Amino acid sequence: MKINSLAIDFDGVVFRGDTPVKGVPSALSKLRSAGVKLFFLTNNSSKSRADYARKLSKMGIKTSPEDIFTSAYGASLYLAAKKGKKKLKILAIGEVGLKTELKRAGFSLVNSVGWGGDKVDYVVVGVDRKFTYAKLHSAQNALLNGAKFIACNTDPTWPIEKGFIPGSGSLVSAISVASNGKKPEIVIGKPNTYLLSLIQKKANCKKSELAMVDDRLDTGIAVANKFGITSILVLTGATSKQEGKRARGKFKPKITLNSLADVPKFLDAEATDAYVKKILAIEERHFKLHQKRRMSLKELDELCGVR
Repeated sequence: MKINSLAIDFDGVVFRGDTPVKGVPSALSKLRSAGVKLFFLTNNSSKSRADYARKLSKMGIKTSPEDIFTSAYGASLYLAAKKGKKKLKILAIGEVGLKTELKRAGFSLVNSVGWGGDKVDYVVVGVDRKFTYAKLHSAQNALLNGAKFIACNTDPTWPIEKGFIPGSGSLVSAISVASNGKKPEIVIGKPNTYLLSLIQKKANCKKSELAMVDDRLDTGIAVANKFGITSILVLTGATSKQEGKRARGKFKPKITLNSLADVPKFLDAEATDAYVKKILAIEERHFKLHQKRRMSLKELDELCGVR
């Protein structure tokens, strides 16, 4: 089955920091021109979907916010489904993207939780480059006082232009340890399949028609394999070629490419390969029928569905 939809990671795949990966903007344009549906799936909760759309636009990549699925947006959808008619209070440990998506979904946010302070229903944790001891203490107080725990993702690192900085997983671990080992009831982002299921629904495609492009074996590749779609590893982010080759089991990518910029050629080759296999199958059936029934070429074509 031909791949007609892509779920594409951001950091380390489309860009590093504010710098697009070489050749990616033109590659995405080619894919769209070929009719491939493009969706973006990122564990990064630092920006809202609208912010990411503006960032992509500056790189020459036109994208609707509706086609962007962040872990922050996923958290807002998850909580909206859980709350019913209840008005939830949330302590959000994260940046503007997480808080924006939660506010847009109608949730009340508290800035801090002290000893004996207002009880909150959930602590939602995403990446936070201004994380402090005071924020850690607020999360600890809330969780020890009965709040539920949601992690946008558990990525240990975050790739930027010069290397890596601590990711959300570092904060999730610190908060968990401070709260007597309390674990999140759900991790919204990869390798959980929650966001991929939303993308498949929006793409209205079969799993055999959807592929995930990612730079991490433990998140993007793992979730693609778990969800049952084609996993494509690119080598522009967190994973080296050698690490990709050593990967086994649920972490083993089906396809490894140097870059997202190489995906158009891969899909062209895949389509050509599928066409060649179809022609060879028809020819084989032709031969067998001809041998068995001595049919004319015109009769064979009609029987085999050749027009």
